[in-house]
Amino acid sequence: MEPLQPVVTTSAATLSRAGVTFAVDNRVVDRFGKRLRCTWSWYSGRCHDGVRGQDLLGMVFTINPMVFPLHLLFCPKQGRYKTNKAEWFIFMFSRLQAACTREGIDLTKIPLTMASWFVSQPLRERLLH
Repeated sequence: MEPLQPVVTTSAATLSRAGVTFAVDNRVVDRFGKRLRCTWSWYSGRCHDGVRGQDLLGMVFTINPMVFPLHLLFCPKQGRYKTNKAEWFIFMFSRLQAACTREGIDLTKIPLTMASWFVSQPLRERLLH
């Protein structure tokens, strides 16, 4: 996180010119193997249909052409824990926010982009608290 401090402590205009963003998205990776773990039927926006595969939820930090992966999670459909992707995102984001706070980085100054299915009023309220 130290190398990011000179970039993220600048003005909003400088952040914008530098192309600084924090992005969250998910992707279904098609899998055809019979013995792979964590493969279920997922809706794929690319295929506009359900496909068998693994759903990945990822967070990246970008500065113009450079992309820094921060977190990648296989989204399970089974098990005793919450399987809601918004809940997983909040868990991942809260851990990232805590790490940034320890380093003196205010994550709220960085533009956040995400897929439209993430954006809901309850999710926005939970992210702000």
